[in-house]
Amino acid sequence: MSDTKDNSLLAVQGSIHFGFLTIYQDTTGFVGAYLATNRWLRPLEFRISSAVSPNKVQQILYGESLRPFLFAEVIAKALIEKSSNPVNMVITDQPEVLELRKKMDLAVACLTKAETVIPEGYQPITGPRGIGLIYSGKSEDIPAWSTLFENMDFDLAEPFIRIRDAVSETRRTTNRTAGTAAPPQGNTPPSSQVA
Repeated sequence: MSDTKDNSLLAVQGSIHFGFLTIYQDTTGFVGAYLATNRWLRPLEFRISSAVSPNKVQQILYGESLRPFLFAEVIAKALIEKSSNPVNMVITDQPEVLELRKKMDLAVACLTKAETVIPEGYQPITGPRGIGLIYSGKSEDIPAWSTLFENMDFDLAEPFIRIRDAVSETRRTTNRTAGTAAPPQGNTPPSSQVA
């Protein structure tokens, strides 16, 4: 009898965690949002990055490699490293985030449309409900991911709706609290003062 544990994806599928990561541009720069979930896509942790705004010199020097660098190496990597919930796969809606695989030992998959040409070095895999994914990870794990996804009945695009809604709500809440003035010092009732 062997004492070694089977750490394959199929052996640990009950404890599989996903990270859903998106990056968008607003008036302040590029902002990332990350939702770590359990296998059933229930939230474990949510994070939003600070805006990253490259200056003109950086735009010139990085050229076409600027977005993959910012998305994968600066924003995505920082969000995932700061997370207290390790994940088995990061799922994104931004192809530039696939470059994250080169910086972290982590499977990365990007939602794709049927007509999308798969870039060289990446693999197509089918997610739950037949959704197309571009996969960047260990090729020997593809059959296990495929088997896992076959047994799941989730829409992998749905968490991105939740992320966008959560970002909007966070911004509304932040803007509301930023617009309210703090009470003047000394006017706090004695029963609510903190020592």
